[in-house]
Amino acid sequence: MELWFHFVPVAADLSDLLEHHARLEEDLDLYARISRNGRACAARRLRVEDELVHVTKRLSKALGLPLDTVEKDVRCDP
Repeated sequence: MELWFHFVPVAADLSDLLEHHARLEEDLDLYARISRNGRACAARRLRVEDELVHVTKRLSKALGLPLDTVEKDVRCDP
């Protein structure tokens, strides 16, 4: 995922939150692009199948069981 393409980066202490909010209010095209790109990435990346693979791997590791699983590429290329 890319800064200012899929999401708006915000400092951990939120010190730049209002500044970034103001920027997005001034540039509605940027707001729309980031929103559209973020939603598209989430739609590709946040799939039930991928979450099941993740949970299965975590459980397998926690229980010490072997698990042969093929990982899927879930990148969010622009």
